Amino acid sequence: MFEGAGALAHDISRQVALDKTMALTGGTIAWAQVAPSNTTVIQFTAATPDYLTLSALESTDLDFTTGAFSGLIWVYPTLLAGDLRYLFCKGGTVDGWFFCVSGNNGAMHFDTCKAGPSFWETTSTVGEVVLNTWHLLGFSRLTTSVRLYKNGVDVTDAASVHQDPDTAAARVLNIGVTLGVAAAYQGYLWRPRLFDRQLSAVEMAQIFQMERSLFGV
Repeated sequence: MFEGAGALAHDISRQVALDKTMALTGGTIAWAQVAPSNTTVIQFTAATPDYLTLSALESTDLDFTTGAFSGLIWVYPTLLAGDLRYLFCKGGTVDGWFFCVSGNNGAMHFDTCKAGPSFWETTSTVGEVVLNTWHLLGFSRLTTSVRLYKNGVDVTDAASVHQDPDTAAARVLNIGVTLGVAAAYQGYLWRPRLFDRQLSAVEMAQIFQMERSLFGV
């Protein structure tokens, strides 16, 4: 997603016409530039709350259920407190999937959800995400297995045997909050990416090595 100004962020990952436009939502959400590369990022404030949202219609191809899928996002949190701080959310407690960080202990969480409600959660080791530091966080799912990555390294600690989530086709995709606009993230985010396949450990490491210099990591 890239724009650099205004209230919209457009999908630049595809080699075809743009097909996704996320809305910058919230009282203080804003574009910003960060050192050392003057990379354009988006700044989020939890109290407002600030988040990106993509309509259900535009995010139907991100309604991952039975297939493999992966995600990556650069994060620089300026607040970690309370329970969870959401990064990606496509679904609720009875369907879909989400990826977040614990404000209590800095661990990453990835969940798939079904009606019941039932959910399956994989977490990283604690303390992986810290304040005022850039991290590349990612997850990769293949069949019932999910692996979590920080800066291209597998940091999975407690891995569940993930059941396929129920469809969340009717749900929006939010970045920075839950479906119910809660558990808001605070800090900077750059280049959220979702893939309809598994990313290997080698690919996670390669992407980190290609981009780390943008943030002096």
